[in-house]
Amino acid sequence: MKNKSVDCLSMIGGILSVVVGITIVILSLLPSGDLGDLRFTFAHADKLAHALAYAAFGFFLHLALVPTVPKENRPCKTMAPFWRFILVLTAGFLLGALMELLQPVFERGLELADLIADVLGTVAGYFAAIPCLRALAWWRKRGQS
Repeated sequence: MKNKSVDCLSMIGGILSVVVGITIVILSLLPSGDLGDLRFTFAHADKLAHALAYAAFGFFLHLALVPTVPKENRPCKTMAPFWRFILVLTAGFLLGALMELLQPVFERGLELADLIADVLGTVAGYFAAIPCLRALAWWRKRGQS
């Protein structure tokens, strides 16, 4: 029975990382004319939008990959933090690179600066999840004592 426990946070992180990923794909591939009145009010604000979207992606993907159930209830061994970081970084880079390569087909511009913002956002999202996970671990430990 112990091995059948469901890690809700990982499941929610997985679902939300897919939802954010799909949203990124849709918004990245919309032709620029279809974006309507979406205007950025300051220079390079689109880079900030890229970074924020990919930060959400990196945040939720990190949550999906970190088990938060106690070790004795885990059905399998978990991934080391270094490999989790590499996996999240690779996923963010590949998604960003694919979107940049496909954008010219959809009347959008290919920009290296967008890819850099995507990767930096992914890294920021990964590291933003760490204090949340530590707070959750502290809360659970506090509740058990």
